[in-house]
Amino acid sequence: MKTIDCQGLNCPEPVIRTKEALKKHDSLLVIVDNKSAAENVARMAKNYGCRVEMLQEQGNFKLKLETSGTGSQEDKAGTEQSRSYLITSESLGEGPRDLGELLMTGFLKTLKEVEPLPETLLFMNEGVKLVTVNDSAAEIIRGLPREIDILVCGTCLDYFELTESLKAGRVSNMYEILDTITRTSCVKI
Repeated sequence: MKTIDCQGLNCPEPVIRTKEALKKHDSLLVIVDNKSAAENVARMAKNYGCRVEMLQEQGNFKLKLETSGTGSQEDKAGTEQSRSYLITSESLGEGPRDLGELLMTGFLKTLKEVEPLPETLLFMNEGVKLVTVNDSAAEIIRGLPREIDILVCGTCLDYFELTESLKAGRVSNMYEILDTITRTSCVKI
């Protein structure tokens, strides 16, 4: 079993190093020093068909990854692409801000009626305010069908000092966001 020590590395470096190592090895032991990195590595590994076992020891997380023979996400390419929406602002469109905010509310409320449902909503830049300080938008987003994955940029939350204010979705990283954008038919809102 190959060991990958990712302690002290910033997002998304642990995910990138793990993905590269998975191309060469069937089993890995990945060591990270924070829960967020552990969750990001585990999520990526599961998406690529690995069995994941996570252990926490003395402030570190050790992840045992083994390929399960189900094929990687890359092997599954070519199937029908699902849709994702990249939301980078609190308002929709260019024009009066109050109109844009009204349109964004309408967009979010209408999402659950769209067929097929989007796979993912990605919140970046000022869009993270919709899932933090904008109570009405966060409530609408929490009410969306559970099949829709809500990814929120952790760097953006940190920048706006909103990490502790997250009311909908889950903290993500640039690797997972970029992977979603390239793997799905992504529409920027």
